Amino acid sequence: MSLHGALTAAFSVLFAACVTVGRHIVYSGELEAKQTLNYMTELGAADLAVFAAVALLTAAALHLAAKAINAVYSPLQAPRRDMRRFACMAALCLLAAWLPYALTVAPGNVYSDSLNSIVQVMNKGRPTNNHHPVFYTFAVGWLARISIALFGTANAGVMVYSVCQAALMILCIVCVLALMYDNGAPRAVVGLALAYYMLIPVFPNYAVTMWKDPLYSCMLLMLSVLLFVLVRRGEVGRTWFVLYAAAGLGTMALRNNGMYVYAALTILTAVLLRRYAKRILISGLAALALFIGVSRAADYVWSIQGDFVENVGIPLQQLGYAINNDGEFSEEDREYLYKLMPEEVWNYAYRPCIVDTIKWNPQFNFYFLDDTKAEFFGVWFRGLLRNPLAYVKAYLMATYGFWMPGVQDEFGYMEVFIQVNEYGIRHLDLFERLFGFSIMPLVERFIVYIGSGTLLWLCLLGCVLAMGRRGASCAVYLPALLNWGTVMIAAPVAFSMRYVFVFMLGLPLYLAAPLMLCADGQEEAQPCCAAEKR
Repeated sequence: MSLHGALTAAFSVLFAACVTVGRHIVYSGELEAKQTLNYMTELGAADLAVFAAVALLTAAALHLAAKAINAVYSPLQAPRRDMRRFACMAALCLLAAWLPYALTVAPGNVYSDSLNSIVQVMNKGRPTNNHHPVFYTFAVGWLARISIALFGTANAGVMVYSVCQAALMILCIVCVLALMYDNGAPRAVVGLALAYYMLIPVFPNYAVTMWKDPLYSCMLLMLSVLLFVLVRRGEVGRTWFVLYAAAGLGTMALRNNGMYVYAALTILTAVLLRRYAKRILISGLAALALFIGVSRAADYVWSIQGDFVENVGIPLQQLGYAINNDGEFSEEDREYLYKLMPEEVWNYAYRPCIVDTIKWNPQFNFYFLDDTKAEFFGVWFRGLLRNPLAYVKAYLMATYGFWMPGVQDEFGYMEVFIQVNEYGIRHLDLFERLFGFSIMPLVERFIVYIGSGTLLWLCLLGCVLAMGRRGASCAVYLPALLNWGTVMIAAPVAFSMRYVFVFMLGLPLYLAAPLMLCADGQEEAQPCCAAEKR
């Protein structure tokens, strides 16, 4: 079987399996609903027919899509001379589209997560825990602290953060659009991509929201752009490896799972692109060593406390489901579990689609958990052996929105508010003050909800089609897919766009990549590839 055939079969089988199983999850629309409202029904014999039909239809659609790409593909003979003018035009279009929204919600949105970081620095002058990355906490906290010292409120600090984050996001998007424009993507596709970034309100919302996730997603997207350049051109200079290390440092500094994503990305990329394996490993491992050294020093100097409960969201959900459904546990294990939280509270606190009701419950003994980490995993593992089906069901419901296509929820998607605070941070609708009316009713009318699971499968679709042309092209998709993998290991909630925002941010690149890649072995036959190895 050819590579394209194997990829088509694997994609079709996995997609059909997700659709078939996902049909049996009943989601009420309320994340914190009990198991009576959010639950999973049993599979039946009819599901075999559904699975077969979806798999066959998906395989046929993939085959037709691959043929269409081969028919349409027309490599660019030389770089477009007006690329710089196009990049400037795209940046101005994004600025014009986003500015009214930014003025409306000035100085930006501040949620409880970022306020927590500000409080740490305001109280102690430094981060006190690693619930949020310490470098992010230090940066946003000191912006607020300096702003209060100068102006009496933290509004100016939030505004500076919003402006810098929006500028970086526009720069990343322009890089994607310029890459598409200069590498043979049809002009209509590039135009649609620009309209996508201009018109969907999620992008300006994330651009002016004090969250670590937008910047983190920008770093992941830059890694995808760099890997596309390496795969497409086959020749890069020293600057590429410097940028790869810099984007990696940003990735690791902005989310706690970023270190694992970047480490896995460096290893897999070195395997896929063996010609550059040595230099990729050197630049990647140097960035990892620098980050680990500085972060460990910061932990020591600042006495940073870990937050272990954040790492065991899925195990807690699985234990909660088993307890609520009369799962089998030894007496010793039950005794341990009821020391973590009383039995009646387990039965009340468990919610299939969110773990916060367990881990933030007033009666949950996280001090006991911190002191008995090894024993906790032992109890969890013995529970897995006794209740495997219960654990699988709990996992599927706890991650439902991240793998099931066609479902979405408003939670963690797009929110417009500032958490109540004592630092003077409040919204000022500058647009209304300037023009006499607010655009928020119009924005709310045009919010487009795209589920994380849908974006996952669109990304995988682009990956399969790109690999059908050039096997190593899967490297382009690895930053987004590896991030998704870490979310699936420790997802605290079944729906939240912010954890996988890179899917949405990089969607045009991930879908257009197959249109811009010569097939394996065609370098000499396609003038564009030879021209770009200059």
